[in-house]
Amino acid sequence: MSSPQDSSTRKLAAIMFTDIKAFSWKMATNEIAAMQILKTHDSMMKESIEKHGGRVIKSIGDSFMVDFPSAVNAVLCAIELQERFWEFNKDKSEFDKIEVRMGLHLGDVIDVGNDMYGDGVNIASRVEAITEPNRICITQDIYSQIKKKMPNLSVFPIGPMKFKNIDEPVEVYEILMDNIPELSMPSQTAKQAPSRKTAEKTAEREAKEAKTVEAKRKKLEEEHRERIKIHYKKAEIYFQKGMLEEAEAELNEIEKLTGGSTREQRTVDKEEEEKQKKVQTLYKKAEELFRAGNLDEAEKQIQEIYRIVPIHYGAQMIMAQIEEERFRRAEERRLKIEAERRAMQKKADQLADLKRKVETHINREEYSEGLELVKQMFQLDPDNSDGKALEADINARLREKQEREQAAAEEAQRILQATLEKRAEQAAKAAAEQSQPAVVVEKRPLNVRLMIQIAGALVGVAVLIFGGIAIKNALFPNTATLAVLTTSSSGPGNPEYTLNAGLVTLLAQDFARRERVFALSPSSSLMVGGTGKSKHEIANELNVKQLVLIKARQSSSGITVDVELFDVDEQTIWNGTFTASNLLQARTLRSELVSTVLDQLGVSSETVDVSSPSTNEDAFRLYLAGLSLVNMGTTASTLRGLDYINAALRADSTFGLAYAARAHAAVQLFKAGGESNKALLTMALADLQTSARQQETALSYQVFGELSRYRQKFVEAKEAFQKSLSLQPANPACYRGLAMVALAEGAYDQATDHARTATSLDPKNPETALVSGLVFHFKKEYEQALNQYNRAIDLGAKDSLVTVLYRLNAWAVLEMRKEATDYCKKLQLQYPQSYRTNYWVARALQQQGQWDESKPYLEQALQLAEKERTASPDDFSLRGFLVLIKARLAKLEEAKKEIELLVQLPMVPAEMLYRRANVYTIEGQQGRAQAFNALKQAVMKEFNPAEIFSPDFVAIMKEPEFAQALVRSAGQ
Repeated sequence: MSSPQDSSTRKLAAIMFTDIKAFSWKMATNEIAAMQILKTHDSMMKESIEKHGGRVIKSIGDSFMVDFPSAVNAVLCAIELQERFWEFNKDKSEFDKIEVRMGLHLGDVIDVGNDMYGDGVNIASRVEAITEPNRICITQDIYSQIKKKMPNLSVFPIGPMKFKNIDEPVEVYEILMDNIPELSMPSQTAKQAPSRKTAEKTAEREAKEAKTVEAKRKKLEEEHRERIKIHYKKAEIYFQKGMLEEAEAELNEIEKLTGGSTREQRTVDKEEEEKQKKVQTLYKKAEELFRAGNLDEAEKQIQEIYRIVPIHYGAQMIMAQIEEERFRRAEERRLKIEAERRAMQKKADQLADLKRKVETHINREEYSEGLELVKQMFQLDPDNSDGKALEADINARLREKQEREQAAAEEAQRILQATLEKRAEQAAKAAAEQSQPAVVVEKRPLNVRLMIQIAGALVGVAVLIFGGIAIKNALFPNTATLAVLTTSSSGPGNPEYTLNAGLVTLLAQDFARRERVFALSPSSSLMVGGTGKSKHEIANELNVKQLVLIKARQSSSGITVDVELFDVDEQTIWNGTFTASNLLQARTLRSELVSTVLDQLGVSSETVDVSSPSTNEDAFRLYLAGLSLVNMGTTASTLRGLDYINAALRADSTFGLAYAARAHAAVQLFKAGGESNKALLTMALADLQTSARQQETALSYQVFGELSRYRQKFVEAKEAFQKSLSLQPANPACYRGLAMVALAEGAYDQATDHARTATSLDPKNPETALVSGLVFHFKKEYEQALNQYNRAIDLGAKDSLVTVLYRLNAWAVLEMRKEATDYCKKLQLQYPQSYRTNYWVARALQQQGQWDESKPYLEQALQLAEKERTASPDDFSLRGFLVLIKARLAKLEEAKKEIELLVQLPMVPAEMLYRRANVYTIEGQQGRAQAFNALKQAVMKEFNPAEIFSPDFVAIMKEPEFAQALVRSAGQ
């Protein structure tokens, strides 16, 4: 005989278990009434389950087991049911209430048609058993799936639970329903974190109760059917005897038992039917109005429905859609305005960028290139004043250049003419002397000065006549300013992409090691490759004169690389093809390619040896693709790159450089996460130590420099960055790091130089723009800082992170307070249960002078923070925010007392020192001295730009003492 699993299917399922509170007591009190309650419960359950796409697997007694197509559907259904039961229970007696426990889990199950088995089922059942009535508990697996899709959902972490027959502890959360005050706070059971024994005992009791209820229900149903049979038999006998009234009475009894209507009931039913028809008419009208976009009229129809029936779920759904549509329209209007503002800002940034490039070309005396860019400026803005001024300047310089060249040519011609005349005079004199008798002539030395003048004149003439190419190259060697990019259209995840991205990274490094060659970072060039722009547009955008375009392909015979060399002035000047048996053997290919390109450009440079750091070709290819993605700097690209690097290490666990790349990825994720997850730095250090045991590389020194900077070891950081640059010149990450170290030392001119170098090397990297923004910010050039922050966001940096950490401060200093307030309110709408967003709105309002308007937000922030503190009493960051909230609520003495106690605690983080400075700043003029002193101590402990540029410091940022408090020596 086959087992149930013979025809089974294993799958991932969202399982919900439910159970009614104290139903066995209801059965013992009044079985008939209890069964009617159960019938109502089942009807409500099935209606919502069907609506959310669920499937009832089992219904035993008062318990349900349901399978949902997704975790989101399961949670939405559970919340809707609890809200419906809550409404149903209003004004009901304890007996008549339907109070349900719900437990949800996403896990692996075995689906056998009408039943399910497996740990996924067992865990869902155990979670339901520890849940209080009217509540919903979910596992970590459910929460991980829904937290981004349902950002406004509030949960309370119960903690890890150990369940019977489940090997690993299960993390459990209780859902808090903010629209029901009684359910917006965690239950007592959740706070106490029930034990495994409690869960098992409850589960066993509920299972036994469910079986008892199911048995009684079946017994009552059987008795019900028997009574119907008896009445039907009696009616049949009466009818045969002609006793029609008695027969009708028996039929009426059957109608009562089967839910049929008596005359009185039929009257009530008719009234109910008319009411439902009216409601349905209103509902259809509301639907039509909503679809037509007439939201106000649709809402009026909904209000009419509510006057007839207090609860109508279809109407509730339309009302929710109306609110959503109103929000969407408002957001659409806001986005349109924002898009227009961004377009204007983008245009201004483009014009500023073009202006900078034109000025660079002018300084290099590259006037034709400058005029081309001026034309682009006029395409963006025909009346651009900067463009007109630059055009006039270039034309004036061209005239001056032509005049200089004309004067030089005339001078050379004069010297040549004079020389020729003198030679003719000497020749005539010699001829005359030959016709005279021989005489003794005194030998005199040659006129060296005259010979030099003649030689110089001849060289000048040669230059004018023949272009002087050989002489020019000897005196002024050619240089190259280039970018390497791929013409491949494949994207990440494609083998062709990994090959091309890897070669772009290698070749960019190879070119950068050559003398007289400026090679752009591949993290920028890879971002513009395959964008559909012309070569000329790409070169101008990257501010380079040459493009080395490659397309590599892998075949059974090896690697083939097609190369095109494009020059902005001369267009395509060379095409070539190189081959290698595999990526590890591509060293000769790379060396020949680089040398050939430089020969074509007339750049004289010694050959530099290149190497392959791994003996495994697959590992090497995956490492290169991963590194190129990590260097792009965005969270998404870093995570994709990390996948490649991990795959490389699985292919070659001794690959030292891949460990350095993984450490680099961890540092990038640390930055992308707001520099808050210090565990990532620990992971990076561990990988770096493994890498160093294999080999010391430019990348490992670069990452060590970053880690040293975050550990406040600025001398070590500078040495590491400089060592990295000696091994791999033109590394923009090192120049960004040196810029940040210079900021910590107060060397703002050095920071500016390093940031400019990073921008020229890696202009498309969001981190480059962010570092440039910080340099401008420290120099109090706030508009330029804001432009760079906006550029970082355009290049892929996280908007909310850049704005919360830096743009809010720049807005406040520039008195763009409305922008700050609007942005904070937008965040608060997205996360209304966050004490941080409520505090940010209040702070922005107070900085606009709107003290009364800020108070509700501060009170809400205080309430939310106090609630969270109950669950996390040792959270320093939370306690620091509580101090700020109290300070802005005019509870300054209490706030100062609390912060002074906090900073005395052992192992106190630097964040608390910054909070002390914040509090004294909020106090006003009388707290200024303490604020500057506290800020100095905080900076000495940890130089943290995100804290330094907190909007809480806006009131003192322009004071000279503020700048003095920020300076610390690199050795400190």
